[in-house]
Amino acid sequence: MALSEDGSHDGIMSERTLNIAGKIYAELQTMIRVHGDEVIAELMPLIVSVLEELDVAFQECDDAVLALEELRDELSQTKQEMKRQRQLRELIEEEKASSEEMLETQKKRLSDQQEQLQSLNKSMSLNLSSKKEYIQSLEGRMVTLEKDHRDLERRHIDTVQQLVRTKKTVREQSLIIEQNNSKSEPRTPLLKPSPDKVFTSTPVKMDDFSPQLNISQNFQEEDRICEVERKECSPEECSTERAPVHSMLRCESDEELEEQLELQNVSSQPHNTQNLFDELNGVPAGLSSPTKHQALIQEAADFLSVPSSRRSSVFSAGDNEMQALLKEKQDLEFLRNKLMKENNELLSKLKQSENLTEESEKKVACLECENKNIFDKVMELEMRMKQMSSLQHPALIAKPSEGDDFNSEKRFTRSEMDKVIREKNLYKEKYLELQEDLSTRYVEVQQESTSNEKSKFWALFGGLFARKRTVSEPSNEDKKMKKLPDIKEENKNKLARQKALIHSRHFIQGWSLPHDVAAQSLQDMDFIQSIPAPIYCGPLGSLDNERKSLVRCSATANDDDPLTTRYMTWVCCEREGQGEVYIVDPANPTEIKQSFVATKSSIICICYVPAAEPLLELEMVNLKEVEEESDSDNESNSSCHENFEIFSSQKSDNLLLHKPTFWLGTQSGFVAIHSAVAQSETLLSRVRLKDSILEIRYVARHNVVMVGCADSSVAVFSKHKESGLGWNMDNYKLVMLGKTMTPLPVSVISPVRDNIWVGYGGNIAVLTLPNINIKENHVFTEGERALVTHMVPLGTGVWIACRFSSVLTLLDSTSMQPLQQVNMEEVLKPVSVSYGFTTLIRVSAVLCYNNLLWIGTSQGKYLTKVQGENLQNLDMKIEYPTPRRCDCTENIHGHEVPDPYRWMEDPDGEETKQFVEEQNSITMPYLEKCCVRKVFHETLVDLFNFPKQGCPFKRGDKFYYDYNSGLQNQYVLYQQDSPEDAGEVLLDPNTFSEDGTVSVGSKSFSKDGQLLAYTVSVSGSDWKTIKFMRTDTKVELEDVLHDVKFSCISWTHDHKGLFYNRYPKASTKDLGTETNSNVHQKLYYHKLGTSQEEDILCLELPDQPHWMPGCEVSDCGTLLLVYISKGCEPVHKLWVHDLPDMGLPQQFNFTKIADHFDGEYKFITNKGRLLYFMTNLGADRYKLISINLDCPSQDKWEDIIPEKKSVLEWAACARGDLLVTCYMEDCVNKLYINKLESGLLLQEVQLPPGSVVGYSGRVQDTFIYFKFMSFINPGVIYYMDLAKEGDTFTAEVFKETEIKGFDSADYVTQQIFFASKDGTKVPMFVTHNKDSVLEGNNPTLMYGYGGFNISLSPSYSCSRMIFIKYLGGVFVEVNMRGGGEYGNEWHHAGSLANKQNVFDDFISAGEELCRLKYTSPPKLAIEGGSNGGLLVAACANQRPDLFGAVICHVGVLDMYRFQKFTIGHAWMTEFGDPDKAEEWGWLRQYSPLHNIPEEGVYPATLLLTGDHDDRVVPLHSLKFIATLQHRLGGRNPHPLLIRVDTKSGHGAGKPTAKRLLETADCYAFIADQLGASWRQ
Repeated sequence: MALSEDGSHDGIMSERTLNIAGKIYAELQTMIRVHGDEVIAELMPLIVSVLEELDVAFQECDDAVLALEELRDELSQTKQEMKRQRQLRELIEEEKASSEEMLETQKKRLSDQQEQLQSLNKSMSLNLSSKKEYIQSLEGRMVTLEKDHRDLERRHIDTVQQLVRTKKTVREQSLIIEQNNSKSEPRTPLLKPSPDKVFTSTPVKMDDFSPQLNISQNFQEEDRICEVERKECSPEECSTERAPVHSMLRCESDEELEEQLELQNVSSQPHNTQNLFDELNGVPAGLSSPTKHQALIQEAADFLSVPSSRRSSVFSAGDNEMQALLKEKQDLEFLRNKLMKENNELLSKLKQSENLTEESEKKVACLECENKNIFDKVMELEMRMKQMSSLQHPALIAKPSEGDDFNSEKRFTRSEMDKVIREKNLYKEKYLELQEDLSTRYVEVQQESTSNEKSKFWALFGGLFARKRTVSEPSNEDKKMKKLPDIKEENKNKLARQKALIHSRHFIQGWSLPHDVAAQSLQDMDFIQSIPAPIYCGPLGSLDNERKSLVRCSATANDDDPLTTRYMTWVCCEREGQGEVYIVDPANPTEIKQSFVATKSSIICICYVPAAEPLLELEMVNLKEVEEESDSDNESNSSCHENFEIFSSQKSDNLLLHKPTFWLGTQSGFVAIHSAVAQSETLLSRVRLKDSILEIRYVARHNVVMVGCADSSVAVFSKHKESGLGWNMDNYKLVMLGKTMTPLPVSVISPVRDNIWVGYGGNIAVLTLPNINIKENHVFTEGERALVTHMVPLGTGVWIACRFSSVLTLLDSTSMQPLQQVNMEEVLKPVSVSYGFTTLIRVSAVLCYNNLLWIGTSQGKYLTKVQGENLQNLDMKIEYPTPRRCDCTENIHGHEVPDPYRWMEDPDGEETKQFVEEQNSITMPYLEKCCVRKVFHETLVDLFNFPKQGCPFKRGDKFYYDYNSGLQNQYVLYQQDSPEDAGEVLLDPNTFSEDGTVSVGSKSFSKDGQLLAYTVSVSGSDWKTIKFMRTDTKVELEDVLHDVKFSCISWTHDHKGLFYNRYPKASTKDLGTETNSNVHQKLYYHKLGTSQEEDILCLELPDQPHWMPGCEVSDCGTLLLVYISKGCEPVHKLWVHDLPDMGLPQQFNFTKIADHFDGEYKFITNKGRLLYFMTNLGADRYKLISINLDCPSQDKWEDIIPEKKSVLEWAACARGDLLVTCYMEDCVNKLYINKLESGLLLQEVQLPPGSVVGYSGRVQDTFIYFKFMSFINPGVIYYMDLAKEGDTFTAEVFKETEIKGFDSADYVTQQIFFASKDGTKVPMFVTHNKDSVLEGNNPTLMYGYGGFNISLSPSYSCSRMIFIKYLGGVFVEVNMRGGGEYGNEWHHAGSLANKQNVFDDFISAGEELCRLKYTSPPKLAIEGGSNGGLLVAACANQRPDLFGAVICHVGVLDMYRFQKFTIGHAWMTEFGDPDKAEEWGWLRQYSPLHNIPEEGVYPATLLLTGDHDDRVVPLHSLKFIATLQHRLGGRNPHPLLIRVDTKSGHGAGKPTAKRLLETADCYAFIADQLGASWRQ
């Protein structure tokens, strides 16, 4: 770079550098003048270099300034954001304070309201009690008043009677006075007789009459009569007579008054009292005024010489009673007037109603008249249409039937006319198609020679109706003309037979699939193709050579029905217009067992209805006559049978259909019911509906029979409500669909989930049961001829087919939206006949069985919906790989055992890699097409995204816990000062790799908590690397330990090093894919700061390569406890070594406390030389013992907690003197607090049924944490403070797991004990939705393990909850023998020679679930992993008919060679040693690889393994799937697949993303095979 003379720059440097350069240039000019050019030339390079560096510095400075400005801006924004956040926080705090204040106010208000309510309640209670007392007093007062009232009534009656007698006496005396004074001057008489009465007098002798005596006698006589009347008229009778009057007087409203009148049936005038008033009114007019009344009384009294005292006592009382009676009369007259007014109003309303009724009757008469006119017109049109149809198609002219009236004009029903129209349209369609085909081929025919032209055209026309043969033409024209009538007749007959062939031979019109035949037929695809399974509606074979019988429909009895002793198929045919029934054996449908004419009209549909109750003894009657039907087209049962038996009318309603029956639907609108057990030709009952019966469907879930008619109606028959026995044929509910001018026939009825889909015309109606309401109407297809003919639920949707269509449409069962369409013309290649014509392909029958969709077409082809939504021809099987089969054979104990896939034991072989790629290329596309895979995976990811945390634990002065925010691939270890702090990250495995396949295994802290040793695994391999970290600085140490597998990690208390296990250095480059056996494990001590080669060898066992030593340092740090095991059996040796205070000894001298493999010893803690262990020595369910090292002989051991009925799972020491013990009781955990030294039980920690899945707490800790979980509880961490005084402690909730959208109240878990094959009671847990209906159709997943003394306990799983909630599933966990649920005895009952018990338990569990109607075999899937993989594979081999799907994770499947690979030799304690003849005999009975069936149907199977599984190496799964596909793959209707995951091991350390994807694949496969549909 050079400067110009004027100091300018060429533009490279910045402006500031140029300014400086200009100044330097000026100075140089001065220096040149002083020193000359040479000196300046030497300085120029240095100056230029300085300028360049300066320019760079300026640029960096500018960049720094810009960055600083950006930082300032960001800082300003951050401050503003912080300010905004602070304001927002303050606002939130204010709102929170306000909310709290408001809450407190509300609480206070609610408290005040509660107090008010309590006081009000108290006052109301007091008031109520006082009211009750007042009511009681009123009741007493009422009793008193009633008694007084009865006394007053009696006195009233006495007074009235006395008054009447007195009046009579006065009248007699007046007559006597008049006679005596007849001669005297006349005067106004005292008593004036009534003009209509004539009094006759008799002479009275004055001597015989003494007034004083007579009056006295009269009073005595009156007193006697009154006394008698009082005795005769009891108070109750008087009260009864008065009741109507008083009840009416108490009425407060007109309605009550009318009700009392109707109730008492009395007139408006009370009869008892009215007579008295009439008698009183009969007093002469002279007595009407009070003055005259008093005068009369006085005059009579004077005449009769009555004493004044007697006179006043009698007549004053009578006057008062008279006034009372008059008042009562007025009240009664008012009441009578009111009732008469109401009666008049009712009469007027009744008259108006009668007028309206007369008008309605007139309108009804008019409507009937109009309806009759319309009916006459319709009949006239029908007759004209019938005549026209008969003229066009002579074959359609109806023949007269027996019993028809030949003299009367035949009437045709609407159904018959519809049939004629449909057939006319069918022939018209065929005619148009033939016309088009003829025009297409006309040019080709013209090009042929004249001699062959007629012959070809004749053959062409004959081939229109026969697809495989044509009608030939006579070769001689003269012979043809001469024999033309015979030829026409022959061709006519041939044409009729060929029409029958079109409808019966080629068109598959329906299937009837008996279960017993289906199970046999599905064993061979060739047998499926050849019929009779499934049976199709075709010709009747050689027994009907003339082919006069056209098959219409068929049905087969259900083999689950206990009353059907033989499973026969009823094939309904049409012969000469009558309905025939052919009963055939499903195993040989061409042989007809029985036949009879069931109906006079065609049978259109048939349905089998099972028996709901045990068959009763039925009383039968023989009827000689059957009532003739009014319509000539009706059925005539008498013409079908000369003598037949039916149920008596008295018992038919209740006893009908106690037996299994067949319901036949006829064209004439009858539903005929026949017995399916015996006397099949016997008609049990029938009912007539309005129109032709097109569909009959029995809905088992709601126990109803639905009948679809041609007039858009559906009749629903149900059981009797009173008894629940028998079908109610008299009363049924009729549902009308649609409101169109032309009725749309109901052609198909299908239960879909909780609803009923009904196809009528081109529409689909959704009905709800049991209310039978129309929930939705959906227009599927439009057109005059549109008719939905088939609806088959399968998977997530419903397959729909229409008449005259080759398209199958899949509708979503919830939204009814189309999901897929399949054109059968594209799937099937049309078959060509002579002259290039192709047949039409139409879907004519659809059947769903065993999760397969069977499709019948006009070509007679069978198709199956193998899985998901992919329709495949049965000829199109999955093209499984065909790996090389070698000639490898091994002689095992005298038996030649072939092993054609031995080469798959080399994981690095090219053939093995190619085989894995080929399998994945089939499996992964298959799984991707499963219906619910995508939505299941999305839902699982969404629901699994919740925080997950382990129990906090303390090491040193810090707390630690494992945490996953939701979807992190690996858990992160956090460090915190206290459990309440959020803490900070200490170790994050997610940073070790991008895909999360590098994981952290076990972790061990030093005594002071300053050092952390942890294991790292790659791709899920069991090979580990031990690394170290300082917890205070979070700095990793340089120490790294390799070749570690199944290792212990135990620090010495001086923090200088640790003990660990390692194997000899492996030779395989990629650890995890090797299959070499792991032997010669050793125990080492590593000192920090030294290389692994310098590690001290503590223990090796060269004579026992399979033995594995482990160790741990005691709590005091002075003892090294060594455990030596020889396999997976829970037994080992126990050796102890004293550790020096400083450093390690050059040689380890062990004290052998227990030197036999007869028990297991788990260290709890120690107090000096006194050690506490949990052991199963002499205790199958474990116990707690103490061993004193100063006298370690076994007879000196002491029991701290003896063996109990429940199993002691683990124990831990806390606070130095307490024991925390966890027991398993019937597969659930119980937690207890005991004293350490004595074992005394202090308390039980109350927990619901579930599992304790986490625990933290050491001998020096004064607290413990534990985590609880169950099937429906995602987890709760509890905290217990043990520092407080006393022996009772409280478990407090520390952290509760919350999952959005999950409510445990929606689910239910129950434990069921069932009997296994040998009678042993085995438990299992069943979890499902609380609203699940147990009808034997629920998709069910059964999980099990059953081995290695491992117990299965309740645990939460998101995927299982999704399966239950969204797929309507049931999850079952079986606690079989072989596990540790009930101790060593339970384990030994399922291991070694007893291993078959495990499979029997699992199979028995499946059978029990089917028996309890939780599920059925096609709906039952099984799942297991590792030893559980062996379980499900062996069960699938032994009972393939019991399961619909099998999920086998990393299973042990080659039981002849398992001990030769990696750690397989350790399993010989569980399975047995194949190198021993006796034990190989055990394995030979169930080894999955060597017991795959040679034939039959195998359940859909999905195997899963990982390429880095070095525990159960992948060769087990590879050899098994290769053998399975070789033996059954070509013929099995269900898929047999394997999923091999890369960078994946046995399961531990698998990243979350891989786990979720694998889980979604498994459940999608299960849902697809079990036909489980997704439910929102």
